[in-house]
Amino acid sequence: MNSFRRKPIRNVRARNAMALSILAIFLAGMTWMQISERRRALAVEGKGIPAGTAGDARSATGEFNRLLHERGSITFRSWNGVAYRMDADTEMTFLPGGKAHMFEYGYALSRYHGTYRIDRQGTITASFPTFKHQWPVMLLRWDSTSLLLEPKATGDGLVMGNRGAATIREGQGSYWPFRPVSPKDEIEIRREIK
Repeated sequence: MNSFRRKPIRNVRARNAMALSILAIFLAGMTWMQISERRRALAVEGKGIPAGTAGDARSATGEFNRLLHERGSITFRSWNGVAYRMDADTEMTFLPGGKAHMFEYGYALSRYHGTYRIDRQGTITASFPTFKHQWPVMLLRWDSTSLLLEPKATGDGLVMGNRGAATIREGQGSYWPFRPVSPKDEIEIRREIK
């Protein structure tokens, strides 16, 4: 008797597609980690994230958790990720275990330690006890450039916090969204957290 059984065509096609993908990566000389690094570099350079992921809260939350695990922290900077280093910048760092840290640039640099929670829908609630102000609830999203944080409630603009005043230059843009800093800046910021 012949023990040969036909395999469903869809299984063969799926297996072949996977094999071709792996072969293409191997021939290109790239590991999965290198592909991930390249994808992140494109996001930092502003060249975009592949279509189909932008705006998806679950994908954004997954990317947030991946970066947190990979880097040990993830820092978002106000003003669309641009460091003006004047008296209106804010940098918020998320650390493992629900810990958070915030730098508030004003007349002097203020540091706040706190906590955060993130849910599956990308809602982030952060609390900084010595900040003495309520930090707005934020939404984690992706756009064609990178991950971003936006206030959940409309109308939340510049968070003055403990700054006496804020200088905003013409053409500077908007305080929101916050965007991730580069891996190099991430290391510097983490070094400054005390």
